[in-house]
Amino acid sequence: MFEYIEKNSAHPTMAMNTEGVASEPEEELYGEKKSVSLILRKLNSEPENMTLKARLALNYFVQHTRHKIGGKDKVMFVSGSRASGVRYKQIFDNLIREEYGDDFKTLVALSGEVELPDGSKYTEDRMNGWD
Repeated sequence: MFEYIEKNSAHPTMAMNTEGVASEPEEELYGEKKSVSLILRKLNSEPENMTLKARLALNYFVQHTRHKIGGKDKVMFVSGSRASGVRYKQIFDNLIREEYGDDFKTLVALSGEVELPDGSKYTEDRMNGWD
């Protein structure tokens, strides 16, 4: 699926502005791998980028996977953290409701309670409507 996203996405995930950045900093805070990791983590947590990824995954599912196995096919979307799992669940639910009504639903799997930076708390049971 990632190959599909890379080939069919005109939206760049990362754009870096290097204006005014010294080519050889006096003191390097992080190594290259750590710096790239931090930048990608930040970009991957931006709502616009998360929505784009969710929309691409959802479109791929609807176009290529949804009607396999007698229409009972499933897909798993793995995120980088429990908090991002909560946000992706919310994003997928909104996209599905807006574009497909109640044709299918999402489930989230996470352990314990997840508290987002805004103070809201989520559990697997509450998000999936089981409690």
